[in-house]
Amino acid sequence: LHKSLINYDRFIAEYFPTMAKIVPLKKDVIEVLNKLRADGHKIIFITARNRCEYSDPFKVSKDYLDNNGVPYDKLIAECHDKGKQAVIEGIDLFIDDNTLNCRAVSDKGVPVLQMECPFTTQSKGIPRVANWNEVYEVVQEMYG
Repeated sequence: LHKSLINYDRFIAEYFPTMAKIVPLKKDVIEVLNKLRADGHKIIFITARNRCEYSDPFKVSKDYLDNNGVPYDKLIAECHDKGKQAVIEGIDLFIDDNTLNCRAVSDKGVPVLQMECPFTTQSKGIPRVANWNEVYEVVQEMYG
């Protein structure tokens, strides 16, 4: 078991920084985020990327967003409690694909949309969306 953990740590250190740069964006995300900003919404990215995986998780995240033309107002990295951070930031809608993050934020009373993803499970009481255009439709319904 110990040797497996060493190999896992080595794999993470060697490949995560490269993989983080090449992950493709979800379809329509840039267009929808631009529309949301034009409608007056602030876009805050909260990532759990941390120093166990990346030497500078904020820089890796910022470079990815900037290099892909993703609009945002604020970036928070190394966040281990997204529910608490969502409350601190005054977030009025949280979107994530991770079931545990969605539940943690929802448990703090913040409305959540869970992005469908092959590796996530449905969390009771948390609405799911299939794509970014659905996100925009829900936001329009919520905030008109």
